[in-house]
Amino acid sequence: MKRIALLIFLVFCNSFFIVAQEKVDNEITGVWKLTKIKLDSLVLFDSNNQDLVINKSLAVLREQKPNFTEEDSLKSISKIESMYQLFDLLLLEFKKDGRYNEHTIDHKNEIVLEEGTYTIDSVNSVIEKDDPYGGKIKMKFKLNRNILELKTDLGFTHKIMVYERSP
Repeated sequence: MKRIALLIFLVFCNSFFIVAQEKVDNEITGVWKLTKIKLDSLVLFDSNNQDLVINKSLAVLREQKPNFTEEDSLKSISKIESMYQLFDLLLLEFKKDGRYNEHTIDHKNEIVLEEGTYTIDSVNSVIEKDDPYGGKIKMKFKLNRNILELKTDLGFTHKIMVYERSP
């Protein structure tokens, strides 16, 4: 009798984890639009607060370079705004079949399409993507309705990418 109860319990637990995994898979699949990039607490991009990020960036540049001129400010703003235009086009798509498409920016500041496969470990909240160079990229994720946060450990810091579900 104890064995039957234990067997029923194990089957129930297994089916619970399968249902939970499928729920996370279904919630993550779709197209996500990049809205924020952070390195630890330093915000590099925020589509909702562009002026704030630009002003903070200029303040850091002025602090590091005391002879920072108005012309330097205008050039910096122009560069930051052009990067914002690129960041605004970055999308990440997780497909139900375990593949993903991601628009990234290459070393020439051009948008390129990266494709690969991914797996989800819903118990540990980890997405593992195949790196285009043959490696694996592990990202901790938080999913809250239409907001997906991916955190990658870069060794010396953490990169946090925040996405909103694209309509």
